[in-house]
Amino acid sequence: MTAVSIDQHSPDQAVWERLARIQVARRRTLWVFGLLTLVATLFYQSTWSITGSYHHNIEIAGLMLIFVAILGRAWCALYLGGNKNRKLISSGPYSLSRNPLYVFSLIGVFGMSAQTGSVSLGLVVCAISYAVFKLVVGEEEALLKKAFGTDFSDYCQRTPRFVPRFANWRNETTLTISMRAVQKTVIEALPFLLALPIFECVEHLQASGVLPVLLHLP
Repeated sequence: MTAVSIDQHSPDQAVWERLARIQVARRRTLWVFGLLTLVATLFYQSTWSITGSYHHNIEIAGLMLIFVAILGRAWCALYLGGNKNRKLISSGPYSLSRNPLYVFSLIGVFGMSAQTGSVSLGLVVCAISYAVFKLVVGEEEALLKKAFGTDFSDYCQRTPRFVPRFANWRNETTLTISMRAVQKTVIEALPFLLALPIFECVEHLQASGVLPVLLHLP
């Protein structure tokens, strides 16, 4: 999500209502894509043996990335959720990247896909998710430029859209934190963890011959 806190009762209501609709459409698109990916993985298997160390190490690395994604999204919410008025957020994670929530979501998506034991699947799913995020961000930023004008243009000039620029780091001396916003953001990220039991179940059904394997990828 782009670096802004939204108060639906502020002026220029149409801009923020449009932004909220874009974000809802983004979530729905990703859910549909996620379900389609899940169906596809029912008939997909990593080329690495499920009992081998390589397969196991990929799964462990993926699990670590999932926790990074959950903690990272919570970190972003500390800065984004405590602003009751509409405000351009440019400190903390938002000083490194304009869309750190999306960055951490991509990390989580790769971690989920890695639970299949495949790096290739993770890269493909991340590429498609990135394409969705890029389209959404383009619309979001056009609206934010209307709302914040030169302040947002200056922010875009010094802060990358996605890939963090660590030399940009700046922080606030104090933060007003909304625990409700943090809790909501963490809950939204918890489905990343569902990949563990789901893909373990898929592997068991494939091993027992219940599900046919139609494609192998490393």
